[in-house]
Amino acid sequence: MCYDISAQLKTQLFRAKHIGNQTALKEITEIIKEKELEDFYRASGFEHPYCVLYDESSTFVARWGLIPHWIQDEKAALNIENSTLNARIESIQEKPSFQEPAQNARAILYIDGFFEHHFRNNRAYPFYVQKSVKEPMIVACLHDTNKQLSDNVATFSIVTTRANLFMKEIHNKAEHGESRMPLILNSDQVKLWLNTKIDINKLRAQLEVDKNLDLKAHSVEKIRGKSTLGNTAKAIESKQYQAFQTLF
Repeated sequence: MCYDISAQLKTQLFRAKHIGNQTALKEITEIIKEKELEDFYRASGFEHPYCVLYDESSTFVARWGLIPHWIQDEKAALNIENSTLNARIESIQEKPSFQEPAQNARAILYIDGFFEHHFRNNRAYPFYVQKSVKEPMIVACLHDTNKQLSDNVATFSIVTTRANLFMKEIHNKAEHGESRMPLILNSDQVKLWLNTKIDINKLRAQLEVDKNLDLKAHSVEKIRGKSTLGNTAKAIESKQYQAFQTLF
């Protein structure tokens, strides 16, 4: 699962700045101002925030929670957007919402990290997961644009995969099924993922979790309920719990 992320604007714009396309950077900066995008220290997918995404040739802003282009009414759109926050790479073509985007509309999102709960003694403890080296995570996404609704915007889903050993230790509640994590791409995998000429069925085998992926994590304040800190810098700061003698 990946329902909460941290993604400051400078991180989301990392690729645009790195490529050095000043025209694209200016255009996307204007859209950011128009949409009043802000730094995300913790953003919940259920709040459907706007994020900066990249496909093979462009930079664009999309809202988290994919609404397929064939949805025809507002009620159906509201019903589906909470169930399309994530797309499982193993079964990505089995869900009608993801079939076309999986082949024709793949994108990436740059984030600082993501949040996941660890369970101990029937209690949930939120953890913030980052790369050990100070660099953004690049996560695989799908996107779509529905032109039949009044709110004509691009929307997206974060692709997830089976957790590596590190994440299995954190995302450990058996009732939730197998442990999951976002599909974090290395530079070679990014090129493959964005190349929609490659059939998705052939691509899946090349998108296993990078064996050199080095992650770290620390416990943080609650990310659910009335006592959550919301979108503040303190949301990613370490919070010690008596249940833990050591951190992951």
